[in-house]
Amino acid sequence: MFTGQKVQVQKTKDRASSEKTDEAKKKKAGHLPRKRDEKDLEIVEYSSTAQLGDVLVYPSLFMRSASLHLHLMASSSSSSITPKIEYEVFLSFHGVDTRQNITSHLYEAFCQKKIRTFIDDSLVRGEEISISLLKAIEHSKISVIIFSKGYASSRWCLRELEEIVKCKTTYDQIVIPVFYQVDPSDVRNQTGDLGKAFAELEKRFMDDSEMLQRWRTALRDAANLSGFHSKNSRGC
Repeated sequence: MFTGQKVQVQKTKDRASSEKTDEAKKKKAGHLPRKRDEKDLEIVEYSSTAQLGDVLVYPSLFMRSASLHLHLMASSSSSSITPKIEYEVFLSFHGVDTRQNITSHLYEAFCQKKIRTFIDDSLVRGEEISISLLKAIEHSKISVIIFSKGYASSRWCLRELEEIVKCKTTYDQIVIPVFYQVDPSDVRNQTGDLGKAFAELEKRFMDDSEMLQRWRTALRDAANLSGFHSKNSRGC
């Protein structure tokens, strides 16, 4: 009555033996995939996860998203005007909304993987963005923009965004937007909660229509890029 079970066990053993033989042949022929290097940005992985509202987003997704761009940049001819890279990632964010959640999670994840990341630790910001901050953007390989409800309420954030978009155009910097509790269309069209925040900012700078238009353009251009949405862990 146990004949069927014995046959199944024998088949399982035969299959396992066959798989080991195939693996040995592939190894001898050099067909097995290479061992992954944790320092390689193109395949960097992080076992923990960062909470993004009602979904989980792996920090490594940002690096994987950028891997093709990094490869193309490395293979293309270098330009004498390209700034020296000092940081691999620059984080642009609105502190009140995200400093204690997604921003801190991402920063910790990048640091644990020894990915040089610039983060502005200033809890209080003045009206004018510092020159050192603009230089940090310029000397970064990747900029990650964390759009949140209050992002467009900050002149500082919008000035960062303007510089990031400029660096993408001028130096082909990699830019990855993250839409945290906001919809990409709200960033693109300045609607929803983010639009309300931007409308309040407009009242303060209504005399500088040119600057406001630059910020609208920067928001639109960044929102049109492929990125990650808190309601969609696979990107958008």
